[in-house]
Parts: sequence; structure tokens; C-alpha cells
Amino acid sequence: MSLRISNIRKQFGDYVALQNIDLTINPGEFVCLLGPSGCGKTTLLRIIAGLLSADEGTLELDGKDLAGIPARDRGFGIVFQSYSLFPYMTVAENVGYGLRIRGHSKGQITERVNQLLELVKLSHLSDRMPGQLSGGQQQRVALARALAVDPALILLDEPLSALDAQVRIELRKELRDLQKRLGIPTLMVTHDQEEAMALADKIVCMNVGEIEQVGTSQELYLHPATRFVAEFMGHSNMLSAGWLKQVSPQALNGAQITSDQEACVRPESIRLIADPKGPGTVADISFLGNVQRLSVSCHDLDVMVETTPDASKFSVGDRVLINIEPQHCSWVS
Repeated sequence: MSLRISNIRKQFGDYVALQNIDLTINPGEFVCLLGPSGCGKTTLLRIIAGLLSADEGTLELDGKDLAGIPARDRGFGIVFQSYSLFPYMTVAENVGYGLRIRGHSKGQITERVNQLLELVKLSHLSDRMPGQLSGGQQQRVALARALAVDPALILLDEPLSALDAQVRIELRKELRDLQKRLGIPTLMVTHDQEEAMALADKIVCMNVGEIEQVGTSQELYLHPATRFVAEFMGHSNMLSAGWLKQVSPQALNGAQITSDQEACVRPESIRLIADPKGPGTVADISFLGNVQRLSVSCHDLDVMVETTPDASKFSVGDRVLINIEPQHCSWVS
């Protein structure tokens, strides 16, 4: 199954929530809608689910227009951040609920529920009530319930954000493995860059109701198309051509640059060279486990540099040369 989203627009009063949204979700693809709060990602997911209507544009599932088809008939599995489990039903009853209301036989429901609980590693908890489960276990139940009806598309609305950090890391790996095993196209909303980079085949970076860039994790991180993407995806140094000309002129390498462009340079791409006459001064050093982060003051700018701890031989107050190669500069405006 593939989903084609064309020219979607949504407005609430005077507020334009979405405009000019064009996107394709291909068969078996895991796509993340990534962006800050209020960027429109959840509004788009709700329009796809059929919980909201678009003011303009079309949605097509394998060429079939979804306009006028209610949410219950779209055949999508939806998992929300809040789990939304029925508190008075057991785990097995929650998972089988969608099958029961569709008229499946008791034997069919039992067989399917057992398969799914084994898939999400909860077979031993089938008789428990949701209130007796941890947050991670409840989210597994919600996912199994969404999968029970053989959905054409899975929609995930920040499903991991309410979980503890370690549980979130474990569950996102399980989610990725499960999605790849089943091959169901999946669209997930998140504001967590690391989560999107770990899970997605394709990231859709959104801002103020529009798509800024679509691409793989590597494309958005290493080759951001806009200043917003450059600053939103991880840490970045935004460096003007004039600053680079003074500090590391080889970075320009004859690039044709407009006056409004700056180079996005990632902290790990900058090399420091000890030199008592260097223009930069190490102002601060932070040990962050697997990363040593240095702040280097140079020509009225603080530059962030990251190295592995064993590779960093610098101390606060050291003078340094700053070396930036042209292939590490992404020019954005």
C-alpha cells in the first residue's frame, strides 16, 4: 500500500495550520513527521486518519480517493501517546476489541490475539488489566490492538514520549524491528530528532505548517536544505563567509555564496590545532561521556567542537587554529 498526499491545506479561523503539503508514503516505508510543537505534524496525522477534514487537497491510498471515507472505514491502525486502552478490559480483550466489533468469530479472535501478544512479547500478561501494566507494556498492548485488524497503514502519534528514557530506547528498537518484519507502511509523529533518526526510512521535517525538507537521516543532518533544518537537526555552527575567510579560508573553496547564506558546520566536523598564535581560545570544556564538547571563542563568535575524550588534548585557555574543510559546509539561508 502507498499513500499519496497532495496539496493539503488546513486552517482554523485565521490560523493556517497546514499549507502546500505534498508527501508520498511508499509500501513498507517508515516515515517520521518531525518538528517542534505547533508545526502541524499532529494535524496532518489526524487528517490522514480521517479524524479531521482538510480544507483543500487530496489523500489517495493506492490511487483510491479517501475523501468522504470515515476514519473507521479507512483500515488504518492508530496508536496515541496516551495508549487509550479500555481500563475494564484485559490485555487480550483490548487487543481483540477491533476484531470483535467487526464480527469475527471467537476462535478467530483468540488465534489472532495469541499471535499478536507473542509478537509483542506479552503472552504471559494476557489476563492482566491495563492498570497492572507498566507504561512500556501498555504501549505494546496499544500497538498489538492497532495491528489486530491488518491495517493498510499504521499511524503513531508520539507513542513513546510518555515513557522513561531507557524504556523508550528499548521500545523504539522493538517497534522498528516489528515494522520491518510486518512490512506495513508507518507514519509516526515525533518532536525527538534522535528518535526520528533511529526509526525512519524517511524524515519529513516540518515548521509552521509547511514541509522544510524530506529525506533520510543522513540527508537532513549532513545536507540541510534550510537554516531551520540545520538548527533543528542536532547541534550546528552557523558561520558566515566573512568569518570563514578570516579563520579557515579553505572552507570556502571558491563556493558561490549569496549574502544571506551561512555555512552549517557540525561540531564533530571541526578540527582544532594547537597554536599559541591561533585566533581561537578554548573557553570551556564539557565531558559528556562518549563526547567531549569544547566551546572555542574566535572573532566574537563561540564555536562548538566535539571530539572523543581520548582525542582531546586541550585545556581551557589554549590558543588554537580552527580547520574546516569545504565538504563539511552546507550553505543555507
